[in-house]
Amino acid sequence: MSIVVQTRDGGAGFIAQARNLSVESRNVRTNVPDNLISKLQYYLSCANCLLELDLPSILTNYQSDTFPEGGLKPLIELCLILEPEFMQENKLFILVDNMESNNEFIEIHDNRYGLAVSQNILIAGKQVRIHKLMLCTERWLRANFYEPMSEFRNRLNSPSNEPAEANCCLIL
Repeated sequence: MSIVVQTRDGGAGFIAQARNLSVESRNVRTNVPDNLISKLQYYLSCANCLLELDLPSILTNYQSDTFPEGGLKPLIELCLILEPEFMQENKLFILVDNMESNNEFIEIHDNRYGLAVSQNILIAGKQVRIHKLMLCTERWLRANFYEPMSEFRNRLNSPSNEPAEANCCLIL
């Protein structure tokens, strides 16, 4: 497509634009350790990959054998902020019923090229925008978000987490 434009000095020019969309699968097989913290770290790692938040690795390194004391609260809080409903509403997580794997990353490349020419100037440019999203199953969300969060919620609400004074009585 080209458009002829009139320049200030009365000369003729034109602007040309082109657009190219491409879709690419960025699937990497991984093994997430079977513990609640690693599963939430993996969930947060996936969200971090899509949003490019540059979160600290201690919150997203699900393969690590160590987790700092006091790190659970920020992990849970971030997972609650980036909950599946938020990710789905913003078209970052797309639920799919039947998939070979439980999740798959997709990159959509939007390349726009432009050219502007007038009597005295030539401008050429390329603008690239990459949008990332993740296809996932309900099973993946359950295993890596809902079940771990439910378990931590149950632990936090259990009577064993009450202060010792609440479990004793005074006998006179």
